[in-house]
Parts: sequence; structure tokens; C-alpha cells
Amino acid sequence: MTTKKEAIRLKCEDCIVDPAASGTALQQIACCPSVNCPLHSHRPVPRNCWKDGMFDRAAIYRLAAELDHRDRERSRR
Repeated sequence: MTTKKEAIRLKCEDCIVDPAASGTALQQIACCPSVNCPLHSHRPVPRNCWKDGMFDRAAIYRLAAELDHRDRERSRR
């Protein structure tokens, strides 16, 4: 039986994760830009992207910038 948490993670993976992109599935999900998605505020994010029991937007923005930088560097090669 799938838990609610697992179901959300699986839906997010199906929607946003790109195996060719930089970062782990969890990192890619954390950087999801789909703010209108009903699951967006329930998506899994890495522990370092939490602060005081809430998503740390600054940490998520830094992570997104890092993954974007990695993808651009890889495309230059």
C-alpha cells in the first residue's frame, strides 16, 4: 500500500524529474516551478531546504541556481 507521502513523491517524480538533468530526483522536485500545482506545498525537499519547519525559499533558490549552473556547464562540453 502506498502512503500519501509516497504518492506525492511519485507524482512529483513523474511530473518534473529529468534523468538527463543535474541533481537528484529530490533536488529537482525541490526546484519545481509549478506553484499552481496543488501538490507544490507538499512536495518533498532536501533537509537543507527546510528552516523552522517550513520550506526555506532562499535555500531552494540557491539549489536551483546550482543545478542550472551544472546543466549549463555540462552543455558547454
